[in-house]
Amino acid sequence: MKATKKPASLSNNPKVVSVKLSANIKGFQKRWNASWDEAAVFSQFKNRLLFLIDKYLSHILIDKSSLNQYAYYSGLSAPYSATGKDFLLEFSLNQEGLRSTIVYKTISDSVTPMQLAWHLQNLFLVLSAVPQSKRTSEVEFRLFSFFNEFNDLLDASPSVQIRISKTKKGVTVYPGGAKLLDDRLVNDNLTGLQDYPESLKAFEQALSIYLSGDKPKFRNLIDNLRVAIEQLLRKVLNKPKNLENLSKELDDWLEKHGTHKQVRNLYGQLLHIFTTLQNDVAKHGDVELLPDEIEYLIYLTGTFMRLIIQLRRSEA
Repeated sequence: MKATKKPASLSNNPKVVSVKLSANIKGFQKRWNASWDEAAVFSQFKNRLLFLIDKYLSHILIDKSSLNQYAYYSGLSAPYSATGKDFLLEFSLNQEGLRSTIVYKTISDSVTPMQLAWHLQNLFLVLSAVPQSKRTSEVEFRLFSFFNEFNDLLDASPSVQIRISKTKKGVTVYPGGAKLLDDRLVNDNLTGLQDYPESLKAFEQALSIYLSGDKPKFRNLIDNLRVAIEQLLRKVLNKPKNLENLSKELDDWLEKHGTHKQVRNLYGQLLHIFTTLQNDVAKHGDVELLPDEIEYLIYLTGTFMRLIIQLRRSEA
């Protein structure tokens, strides 16, 4: 996944690791033709993750309200009283660090990637809820550094089967091993659609259905792809029309932005294909698509939207 823009660093910020972990591990494995069993990799992954959390997030998470919120998201009992000041407890938290907290325990005790992903998603929910009044330059730098180094850790540990995607709304944890989410086309669209929340919501729902493998919901997936394109075009063209009625406006807009005539023709054909396919599959249900066809349509949708997003960005 593409790194986010780096905020200004401060002298008291933790030093960012200069050598990427993923490059180091992959280089060693290539030189030695080495491999580790999945259980060992998972254990090492958790140890490295806890190191990064302690390194970058301890100042943010050693707070009763944040830890109680994490417990709430995880469906666990709140570890601390929600009212009143407990100076002895706060002193203990600051002295012992995260090792004594529910965050450390749940992550350390995770025995499967799915359990770990659940706790990670809840951790990111807590981090996204840090109020603006506490988002100092140092806090922003710590969040930025954690996210980027965690991404590198994921790249170094593909067998853990976890991937993340970041938007303005926060970080979403996805199952890895799905090449789809490792692809720049899909990840860039998740990022590029931040300014188009309705389109982003529909595209994320389509991805979620695909990754779940729930074939009875593939009809909904096709409809979500259509909605993603329709909502994007409505916003970009400023025309509240249905997808099948946006062909002329889209052609004019593409021509205005200097695209080739045959590219414009291709977009017109794609609009027709999407509306026809959606009628066949989503509305009438008389066509059943194969998983490989579904993946192809997701990529096609991503390619369709990617050019629109890039052209819109060029206006600025």
